[in-house]
Amino acid sequence: MLKPRPPQQNELPEVINFLDSNMRKDQSWSVREEYPLAFDQQNSHNIRIIRSEEQILSHAVLKPLIMKTPYSVFNVCMMGSVLTDPTLRNQGLAAQVIEDCIDQATLMKSDILVLWTDLFDFYKKFGFELAGTEISLIINNSFNPKKRRNDLKIVENNKVDPQALLRLYNLHSITTHRTPNDIKKYLQIPNSRVYTAWNKNGQMEAYAIEGKGVDLQGYVHEWGGNTSALIELFCYIQKQQNREIMVISPPQCKNLIRQCQEGGALPFEGILGMIKIIDKAELARKAQRAARRMGITDFAIEMHNDTLYFGTSEEVFKTDSEADMVHLFFGPQRPSEMYPFSEETQVKLNKLLPLPCWIWGWDSI
Repeated sequence: MLKPRPPQQNELPEVINFLDSNMRKDQSWSVREEYPLAFDQQNSHNIRIIRSEEQILSHAVLKPLIMKTPYSVFNVCMMGSVLTDPTLRNQGLAAQVIEDCIDQATLMKSDILVLWTDLFDFYKKFGFELAGTEISLIINNSFNPKKRRNDLKIVENNKVDPQALLRLYNLHSITTHRTPNDIKKYLQIPNSRVYTAWNKNGQMEAYAIEGKGVDLQGYVHEWGGNTSALIELFCYIQKQQNREIMVISPPQCKNLIRQCQEGGALPFEGILGMIKIIDKAELARKAQRAARRMGITDFAIEMHNDTLYFGTSEEVFKTDSEADMVHLFFGPQRPSEMYPFSEETQVKLNKLLPLPCWIWGWDSI
């Protein structure tokens, strides 16, 4: 029986050709250009293929990330480019590579595994749940912010100092670890438009990225800098492209969301993606440590024999449902919407959970 495995170095061109032929046959670029870190040679050990003597039959790729939040650091694995030869579908090949990716994420001591897909029912069979929260801000011709700036120069060009962009990116409260070289590679992704705002002193105050290969066209999926400069960028992008654009944001960016709404942007709350918990015990320990750092006392959350126990000394709840665990830790529901806690316990749990979780667009695969 053929089993999933990493490709050998001499097989990598064939892997890329398999993906390009099935996913990007109408494009002038390769998936390797669109997802430069996922398909970098240094990440080839996280690619999984099933291959016969003649051809590649099925494929998936993992990309490990370190996600930093105000109270915790999480080991995250992204999974993407799950693809089976169209003539060989419905034979369980995709299930095999997915299960092998889950095993690999476990070996890498990941806390969670995340993917973007519209095949919700299929991935639920593997323990993935729709979870997390994102805010989408629709910006159209009627967008008219109250406060405008006329002291900024806006440039559309990907010739940007990666270090300067990284400094603004790292001001976010939730980030994934990136290096200047990572940013340099991201800036070269085809079909992306890079906008930057500069003050009179020649300092970059904000940046925004719209589009990414065939995905995220019309979406500003990466941005950073001060709010007033960002709003100018959003206005410029919308006018310059002369179409409706969508700014996607973590819910924690309350000031930006509020000011965009005041200017007429239409907000919609959506789901971040599909999430599977890989290490339930470690995730519970990180949530417990986050609670202590937030000053939440008389509260515990921990795993025992595949059951999650959580609550106070006066009120303890438990669940062995993986779906409930995902939603408790990452939402979008508040804990008080899921269980009949007392008011005191509700206050503590709603302060702690859902845990902050966000994956910026450049990191998606």
